[in-house]
Amino acid sequence: MIFAIINIVICAVLVYISFSIDKNVKGNSSNANLVNLFLFLGVIFFFMAVTIMLCLHNSVQHTLLLNPDGTQSLHVEQRNSFLAALLSGRFTYLLMGWFSVCACSYMLIFPDYKKCKAVTFFQVLLFILAVYMVFFAPNAFTSVSLATGNFLRISSGIVFKGKLSGAFNVSWLTLYNFLYRVVIPAFVCVMVIVRAENTNSKLKQQNMLQNVFGIMLSWVVFWYMNLCSEIQPVLNNFVPIGFIPGMYFFARSNSNDEIVDARILLMGFVRLLIGFIAPMLASAVFFMLLLPVSNVNILIFELLIYVAIAFVFFVFMLFRRKFKNSELFRNKMYSEDFERDITSIDFSLEANEITGSVFNVFKKYVGSSSMKILIDDGVGNMSCIYSSDGDKSFSTPIDQSVSDVLMNNHHQIVFREFAQKNNSFASVRSKILGVMDSTNSDAMIMLNEGRQFIGLICLGKKISGNIYSEYDYEVFNKFYSNFFVVGYYVKNIMNEAVVGTVNREIRMSGQIITSIQENMDLIKSKKIDAGYLMVPA
Repeated sequence: MIFAIINIVICAVLVYISFSIDKNVKGNSSNANLVNLFLFLGVIFFFMAVTIMLCLHNSVQHTLLLNPDGTQSLHVEQRNSFLAALLSGRFTYLLMGWFSVCACSYMLIFPDYKKCKAVTFFQVLLFILAVYMVFFAPNAFTSVSLATGNFLRISSGIVFKGKLSGAFNVSWLTLYNFLYRVVIPAFVCVMVIVRAENTNSKLKQQNMLQNVFGIMLSWVVFWYMNLCSEIQPVLNNFVPIGFIPGMYFFARSNSNDEIVDARILLMGFVRLLIGFIAPMLASAVFFMLLLPVSNVNILIFELLIYVAIAFVFFVFMLFRRKFKNSELFRNKMYSEDFERDITSIDFSLEANEITGSVFNVFKKYVGSSSMKILIDDGVGNMSCIYSSDGDKSFSTPIDQSVSDVLMNNHHQIVFREFAQKNNSFASVRSKILGVMDSTNSDAMIMLNEGRQFIGLICLGKKISGNIYSEYDYEVFNKFYSNFFVVGYYVKNIMNEAVVGTVNREIRMSGQIITSIQENMDLIKSKKIDAGYLMVPA
């Protein structure tokens, strides 16, 4: 019974994860696909538990009866749940084959999630083949039972008869597992790798390869479980666990919005180690240590297993709660530090010092390699008034259509990846990308007051090579008012400089006129002619 309960617990965890994914991932239409996969896997664990419980009832019951003459006799009763256990076991393995096909279909349409008739056709075809191999193939799945030691045992006939059976001594169960867990996923992995090589986006390429890595890791887990089951056959009760590594990487690639470097890989591995592998290994160690107790008293064994699992996860939750704000468990959540620095800029400084401080904030927390600030010069052009690389030569006419589209979509913050694929910007996409290419930037923050365009803050590529993420967008959007103040203030400083220059020129011109007048020869005639001209309004 303990093995059935563990399968039900895993089912509940997968259902919980599916709801978490549906709640947390934003702006991604692929949630339904991934959520359905997690729910599908949860159903498989549930039916695995049902199969184990039915096998428990498919046993021989011995009852000691007292006869009227005072003697005792042994009554043997065979319970009749064999057919139910067999059907449940077959259906569980059918679902595992179907799940593998659905996971492969998910990989083929990821990350654009566009329906493909060819994928759907082969998916249905493989579904039908799985039904045949499990239910209709001769001697495919002959019995499902619990052997000595309470481990699930599947009996299956040989595929080939006669002379071929000597050369190809393969059972239907082995062929089914090899086809749906290895051959089909391997073929799909090759297709995904080829498609990833032809993808321009580095982020999409990386996420597609992450899915392939997840499938390969699932192969390792299946192989290891099969190897260990020869020593500890109870692992046959948890066969679907082999699918979990693949699902982990599916979820990761679905929510990932940054290109992974060595540092991120290391942190991800540590999080995986602490968050998943360590609790599972600790639970497995407790299970192995307590397993001999099951031979003495099964009820005490089950109770101790419950206590051990509860203790492991209690310790893990305490650890997560204590270190939830550390760099290890939060993924570059720099919002608070960014806010502190961007709001502490001293506007009493010179314009170049203010803009330099803004760039330092972006470089420190976001990792921007460069920054340019373009301001409306009042004559219909955007002029560069600050450049982190010192090149202020860039100037371009203001295109009102671009600012209108951005303001109409309430999307003053634009990243290169977003501009490339979002259809809302299709009419001005080339113009936006043209400005980004000219300024060597990957992010653009448009500053506007109502419908009046003020300027642009252009941020260069990230030093790490990552793209600007959804989290970056949320932070920029949150502190947009601070960026606006910087742009507005710098523009006014620039205008003051222009006014000051004009005033100085006027004063200088007045001095020149006075000097000229002082050096002129005075008119000796005391008479003067005067005249006037009236212009009616």
